[in-house]
Amino acid sequence: MNDSFPDEYGVDPHHESEKGHGTMGGKTTDKRCVPLCSIHHTYSTNSRHNTSREEFWQDIDIEAIILEYNREWEELQNE
Repeated sequence: MNDSFPDEYGVDPHHESEKGHGTMGGKTTDKRCVPLCSIHHTYSTNSRHNTSREEFWQDIDIEAIILEYNREWEELQNE
């Protein structure tokens, strides 16, 4: 995943809940965390926190990205 503003705005951890399983004020597991710059995470009108899951990730397979991050994490833990 390539966010276009991370150098300028820093990186925020976004905890993406599973489709259909919103957390209503709670945080989902760190195993579902993806990096987003603060603009795409919170501050713009089309940020993840200001749009629906479907609209924000419309052309991105976020589930595949989450799985890949977790595979990479597990590999690092087993080194």
